[in-house]
Amino acid sequence: MNYKNKITLINIIALAAVTTLSITLYLPAFQVITMEFHTSTRLLQFSISLFILGAGCAALILGVLSDLYGRRKIILLSLIINLIGIIVILFARNIHFFLIGRLLQGIAEGGLIISAKAIARDQFSGKEINKIISIVLVAISIISIITPMMGGYILMFANWRMLFIVLFIYSLLLLIGNTFFITTVSPTFIVDKFSFKKAIKNYVEIFINKEFILFLFILSLLYS
Repeated sequence: MNYKNKITLINIIALAAVTTLSITLYLPAFQVITMEFHTSTRLLQFSISLFILGAGCAALILGVLSDLYGRRKIILLSLIINLIGIIVILFARNIHFFLIGRLLQGIAEGGLIISAKAIARDQFSGKEINKIISIVLVAISIISIITPMMGGYILMFANWRMLFIVLFIYSLLLLIGNTFFITTVSPTFIVDKFSFKKAIKNYVEIFINKEFILFLFILSLLYS
């Protein structure tokens, strides 16, 4: 693997890790956030569902836009939306603004995760892409184990907002890196003309596919 591919792999892992960090880092702060906002744990748990809902819906739209306008633009747009969502959370004075911030974060993560996967397909092929996917999955698994412990450690010295400040700094560094230092590969195919009708038809074909429904059901059980 050459130097450029190594940088691309690191960027893919870093972009995909935003989703994991956004979900697991603040889990140790649930009780503290619940007490500060005078709300219920159930409503705070809804912030995770809202996050995933935003990510899923955004991925359907931003995935197409990524093919139309390129990976880089969607990545930068998603990172900016993520930063805005974090700012809303940092200045939130009630659970409702907190949920709005989480929804914005979810929309951003939908763009980031779909772009990260697209870059992997653009840059790698054949057996190499299977190796890359395996590396990314292992890295994300390790990050998902570490981040709750890291969140708990941060809470020993600061309040829960510091967790989102860490996310803000991380996202800002990604934004700077992808703006000035990292160039992503163009799509292997060019979409000259977008057809809304064709896009809807493709989505319908996917949603009625039995294998897709089974896979989606299994993932739903994991997240539930």
